Amino acid sequence: MTTDRCAAAHPEDPTPCVGPHDAVTVLDRSNRGMGGCEHHAARLLASLEGGRVVSAPDHPGAAIRVHKAADTTRPFAWVTDAPRTEPGQLSAAENRAAAQAGDNLSADELPPPFTFRDAYSRAPEMPAETHDVLRLQVTSGDYAAPQEEVREYLLRYAALADRVAEESGDADDQEKAERTGRALLDHDREHGIWRGVYPPGHAIWTHRGPRAYTRQEYITWHRSTA
Repeated sequence: MTTDRCAAAHPEDPTPCVGPHDAVTVLDRSNRGMGGCEHHAARLLASLEGGRVVSAPDHPGAAIRVHKAADTTRPFAWVTDAPRTEPGQLSAAENRAAAQAGDNLSADELPPPFTFRDAYSRAPEMPAETHDVLRLQVTSGDYAAPQEEVREYLLRYAALADRVAEESGDADDQEKAERTGRALLDHDREHGIWRGVYPPGHAIWTHRGPRAYTRQEYITWHRSTA
């Protein structure tokens, strides 16, 4: 492996640079940036959540090319022996194609939803999760906290309400689970955020409702934090 590579090249990525080493800068959600060639910048961008790319002054149009390349590049593309089945393991283009395919299915043809057991079999015990949700409620404030923290609160609050409703069967608990799930769904649709296969604007949620969306998002979030 050559050592004369751009800063965006991952140490485990054996591929050589393509073009100038300073063609673009890739920025993460905290606006921390790393310069790189177009090839490695696309691979880095595809591996970040919420990343963006800007062209260097001497390389107009480079950011557009990187963005297009990243769209069809799988995260951590240099890892060739890992499974590629979860949404977070596939490219943005592949996930869009899967979602669009689902739009054309009838309710009977849709894949089976996550069950209660699927979503929460490895979730923390209820008292511990209640404590964490209350903590997040305080720290996220009136949605003035960082977006990731606000979203985690909405997700875990909806999941906790879903668990309570499933166990109690109480009508008020059922309504709360629907309401908190809807708040998560609306938030994610507004901000363009999701982790599961089907995005918040997908027609599948018309059939299945917000609690099914909560379960999709909780199980994929929990796997990423395990």
